[in-house]
Amino acid sequence: MLKLAPCVAIGWILGTYCQLQQENIWEVQRILAVAVLGLALLMCAWALSKLSQAKKLQTKLWPPVLKGLQLFCLLLASGALAMSMINVRCLMQDHRQLVRDIEGQDISVTGIVASLPVQNAMGVRFKFEVHTARIPDNPSPIKLPSSVELSWFDREGGSMGDAMAWGDLHPGDTWQFVVRFKAAHGLRNPGGFDEELWLWERGVMASGVVRTGKRNAAPQKLSASWLYPISQVRQFIRSQIALNLASVDHPSRVHAGVIAALVMGDQGAIVQADWDLFRATGVAHLMSISGLHITLWAWLFAKVIGQVWRWTARTGSTLCLLLPAPTVSAWGGACLATLYALFAGWGLPAQRTIVMLWVIVLVQSLGLRWPRMWVWALAFWVLVAWDPWALLQAGFWLSFVAVGALMLGSPVHSSLRTKKRNDDPDLVQEDGLARLRLNMGTSIGQGFLALAKEQWVVMLALTPLSILFFGQVSIIGILANFVAIPWVTWMVTPLAMLGILFSPFWEVALYALAPLMAMLDMMSQLPGSVWVMPIPSGLIAAFAVVGGLLFLQNWPWALRCWGILFLLPAFLWQEPRPSEGHFDLWFADVGQGNAVILRTANHALLYDTGPKYSENSDAGSTTNFFQIIS
Repeated sequence: MLKLAPCVAIGWILGTYCQLQQENIWEVQRILAVAVLGLALLMCAWALSKLSQAKKLQTKLWPPVLKGLQLFCLLLASGALAMSMINVRCLMQDHRQLVRDIEGQDISVTGIVASLPVQNAMGVRFKFEVHTARIPDNPSPIKLPSSVELSWFDREGGSMGDAMAWGDLHPGDTWQFVVRFKAAHGLRNPGGFDEELWLWERGVMASGVVRTGKRNAAPQKLSASWLYPISQVRQFIRSQIALNLASVDHPSRVHAGVIAALVMGDQGAIVQADWDLFRATGVAHLMSISGLHITLWAWLFAKVIGQVWRWTARTGSTLCLLLPAPTVSAWGGACLATLYALFAGWGLPAQRTIVMLWVIVLVQSLGLRWPRMWVWALAFWVLVAWDPWALLQAGFWLSFVAVGALMLGSPVHSSLRTKKRNDDPDLVQEDGLARLRLNMGTSIGQGFLALAKEQWVVMLALTPLSILFFGQVSIIGILANFVAIPWVTWMVTPLAMLGILFSPFWEVALYALAPLMAMLDMMSQLPGSVWVMPIPSGLIAAFAVVGGLLFLQNWPWALRCWGILFLLPAFLWQEPRPSEGHFDLWFADVGQGNAVILRTANHALLYDTGPKYSENSDAGSTTNFFQIIS
């Protein structure tokens, strides 16, 4: 059965991708029909496996034919069951949609603040768990989705009344608001942020605006509780970081939001100018709780737990006889890393990292001697089965392709592929020594060379995806990451985390961040530091990814250079333009006002980028106009 697992996983992933391309959710009858078809195909695969073992068919022809039919049935069965399961999940979630008749009405709601409030210059946004809802002056209850997202805007440009109310907004508190709701949806421009998908993934089925006008009842706090304790701790630490860094008399104070992001994953604290700088230099993945940071802490937790567990053996304890230290350290590190991810806000990148960590721990605990690429593929399938909509997220593909590229390009993997037997004791010892050399380095120079090679491998693998998702490539990204990864991972982040125990460390972390920000700013000023280009089609981008992976193989250069041919179309792609004497006219969806793009054969004109949403966001920044006018 283990040999058939890849076929089942591939079928499930293909079925998931096909289902995500559907415009509508299936009806119940169709879901049941496809599920029955999937089960029937599973029975056919089982029958074919028994038939291939029959002695009467042990010829040179029939076994391969029956094996091929069995794999084909498994592929279709897995895809059909995946499509049915996704539709069932969508139906269950769709039943919690907001009733359209309620949109636009003022509703009095009572419930609990269910997340860390995210503040900006114009207001505050938070998740709200609805308990009761009714129309003012009408005692009849109204049915609302249990989980909604509310925005509380400052209507008077920063009045003290609203500011004081926001300061008293804590997770777990019960509040009463007058809210005007709308169904969860967002702008739908080419290449722009899909807010509706983002809300759907988080289970938010409606959004609303707290009404604070003279005709509406003022927001009222009814009680406090210890519900959502992790969010309460996160809010307390965020307030302490802001309080301690507000008095810093140093130009780096404008980057204080980076410290909050590194400590607790509050990406909203980073100002837009810093985000633009991080994206231009290719280090945006470092400036929040990323998979790299969670993996680092998992490794540190595992090391500490393993040392403590081995120390108990010296004291005469028999714990090591019951459970070996490697098993305890792996499980303990994964458990503590999960708690750290919860503290960091349990965002989608953190969730994906935790799932991958647990897959690796379970594979090791079961004693499965799988190649690393098999473990990578298993984690990929588990994540797709757990969160099907991850296939539509750029971060999902960037993280998995980066990990896979490092596995393909590492010396350990290359040496293992030249061996025929993975169970050879000498090979296992060689693998361990190679890992030690790879991680620790025999010298500082070799360590820097290994880091430079890793950055080159990741950049080469992710360049096609960066073009597909963002329409730009940071040329200086490899150099910036060469400095930023060790500096942020081993200097700034540990200092920021130590600030939880002793607050002056936050100021030290901010000073440590200053030279890095100055270097990144200098790099971004270099001519040609960012290469902006049209976004190619998905097929061309897929060929480019394959080309990058071919280039990373441990093959002769005569074969590896074929990968360049697969990469070239992504760089040479040009969006079709109007012919001479004709023009294209686009009207972008920016919520209000006009955003008009006029494009001719040789020129493009953009009129009005739309309204400003907050200090860090406007319609122009959330809409990829370049994809339209390129």
